Amino acid sequence: MASALGLVMAYLILAVGWTLIGLAMLVINLYLMYDGLMAWA
Repeated sequence: MASALGLVMAYLILAVGWTLIGLAMLVINLYLMYDGLMAWA
């Protein structure tokens, strides 16, 4: 039972980590795109 709980915890930590990385990349891309538009304006 303990090993199953450990696997679930590890999976949740990885899922949250990848979600945060994805959100960070999305924010960075949006910021760069906005920055580029402001440079053109």
